Amino acid sequence: MTTPCLALSLDIEVLDGLMRALHADDPRRSQLLRTLEQAFNAVDVRDVSGTAAGARAILAPVLATPARPSALSVVGVGHAHIDTAWLWPLRETVRKCARTFASATRLMDDYPEYHFACSQAVQYDWMERQYPALFERITERVASGQFVPVGGMWVEADMNLPSGESLVRQLVHGQRYFQSRFGVRCTEVWIPDVFGYPASLPQIFAAGGCDRFVTQKLSWNKQNRFPHNTFWWEGLDGSRVLTHFPPVDTYNAEVTGGEMVFSERNFSDHGWSRNALMPFGYGNGGGGPTREDAGAGPSHGRPRRRTHPGHRHHRRLLHRR
Repeated sequence: MTTPCLALSLDIEVLDGLMRALHADDPRRSQLLRTLEQAFNAVDVRDVSGTAAGARAILAPVLATPARPSALSVVGVGHAHIDTAWLWPLRETVRKCARTFASATRLMDDYPEYHFACSQAVQYDWMERQYPALFERITERVASGQFVPVGGMWVEADMNLPSGESLVRQLVHGQRYFQSRFGVRCTEVWIPDVFGYPASLPQIFAAGGCDRFVTQKLSWNKQNRFPHNTFWWEGLDGSRVLTHFPPVDTYNAEVTGGEMVFSERNFSDHGWSRNALMPFGYGNGGGGPTREDAGAGPSHGRPRRRTHPGHRHHRRLLHRR
């Protein structure tokens, strides 16, 4: 349960982050600053819990202010990128997954609108073999639509060194696992943490039943910035996949006001799309999204944030609104 003091703290954090991200000459910045001052003045330091509700009432109108109609719609989805093999023994990766997935399913009890996207079939397989009670909860949440298998691959494979057949087998084994355990096949490839992409990938992805692609690392290039966030990538054989680089430029977002504003400013394709993805949560053992992340809401005209599964996000990419 969210206490009045915690709720007030979250409201202040959201509005303060947004205020600091706005330009100094933006009227909203002054309005937010003045409202925050009024809320602070309403708090009695000798009885913070007793006066928190009054302070929240002052902040409520600005939190409820809708975004302008042309604002970017940011789709937030919980996520925790976990490298299957990196700086620790494989047995520790299994434990990282168990802690993260247990946290994700607990948050779903308190926030029915919360969705968590999870790739890499091998990590589900570990839970099934070593944490059967947790796997049963994951299965229930997959059925309810909150725990969302994505990616379609056995692991988030490197794209530079493996052969084409190796990548095909990643999809064959991954899709086969998701179909056998959950009755679903992924329709997107989810590999945010890779460093290159051969021209044959659209053909391989399409053959594996995936017509959408989420990735990130290329957008981190400091010398040659990639010119798009959302585009159709056409492969050597003419196959196409709808590709998206989240404009927040991270797959470990914290759902702050600053990140929301940056996403809109950084988005390159306003001319034909009004939608972008924001994967949020702490990866590699950080536990994924926190209760604060899951409870963060819209505020005072910033880009609109919705929370729903990544596959719905991709359908929205094709529409202006």
